[in-house]
Amino acid sequence: MLFHPEPQAPSEDSMSIVQEFWASAPKALPLKLESLLAVWLLNCFEHSEEPVGFSTFFLPAFISHDCRPNCMWHYEGDSFILRARRDISVGEEITVSYLAEESLLESITSRRSQLEATKHFICNCSSCSSSLDPVRGFKCLGCQEGEIFFEFDDRIRPSTEGACRQCGFLATSSQAEELVAQEAKVEEYIQQWDRKEGSAAAYLTEATTERARWNGPCTSVIDPLARMYLLHVSYSL
Repeated sequence: MLFHPEPQAPSEDSMSIVQEFWASAPKALPLKLESLLAVWLLNCFEHSEEPVGFSTFFLPAFISHDCRPNCMWHYEGDSFILRARRDISVGEEITVSYLAEESLLESITSRRSQLEATKHFICNCSSCSSSLDPVRGFKCLGCQEGEIFFEFDDRIRPSTEGACRQCGFLATSSQAEELVAQEAKVEEYIQQWDRKEGSAAAYLTEATTERARWNGPCTSVIDPLARMYLLHVSYSL
């Protein structure tokens, strides 16, 4: 169960809730409600999207997060169902992901930022503690077939452990910085599409135009990403 420091004063929302439903409540109730809400928000599970709903279960609330969890969960009606994703050894801790499945494919920085914002902790699981980000591979600049990886701590650094396994190519520091800059550009496109999914077709055309003047190792992913996103939006509508 995630710990939340005891609030020192009730929020305006807690005060309003108590005033609305229990005007004659003891003075200590708004602060107690604030504390209970903090515990609930950090330990609840998403239950429904329309309308947005969350639920809390006693034992599942004690399951720790891992970016490579050995279990997954889902609902059957209102029942919380926990299933193993792989073989679990005797004495091994059961873990789930507090993030959406697609978020597990994002970088260490992104995953940590999401968890800090929503669950108020810095993830130090084995995936996030590794200096080499296993889900942040770049197309090899040498053979154009394999993948290369970099170390991300206080700065970007090429690593012999991240060299291409097919041809042994090891990028220079300047090449690493260029790849990361282009990665940020791709991420910017995706965020734009998320914000304006209704006009994804316009962004598809814009991405094709941008590709003509933006040349680099990550260029080839722009058009496929745009088309995939447009297809996803058309199925969602």
